[in-house]
Amino acid sequence: MRRLTSGIAFLLIGIGSAQAAPGSCAARAATMLDALGRNDYAAAKAEMGPSLQDEQQQKMLISMWEALVRNNWGPYRSHGDATTLVDDGTVTRIRLPLQFNHGDTNATISCHAKNGGAIDELVLL
Repeated sequence: MRRLTSGIAFLLIGIGSAQAAPGSCAARAATMLDALGRNDYAAAKAEMGPSLQDEQQQKMLISMWEALVRNNWGPYRSHGDATTLVDDGTVTRIRLPLQFNHGDTNATISCHAKNGGAIDELVLL
């Protein structure tokens, strides 16, 4: 079993300017991550804001997800309950624990109301 020991992460960023609700962000994040776990990239993309729907960002996201699953964590199993880290009127940022066959990790996800509460940032650590 190969564990992720360094700070391998990927960060996809956009900017928003209105408030996004924590519950809505958690629901979008869970839907997106479950879709990624099924390799249903179209469904995952539907939860993302415009900056993450960019073709180059999508290619990078899919490539990183598949590499991390293949080389580090193994197949995605499930996620735990979200914890709100920031809800400051411009962004809602949550942390979601993820379970894989070969270990656990966390996803930090940011949602911006400017884009209808869509996900504009994803970090896996």
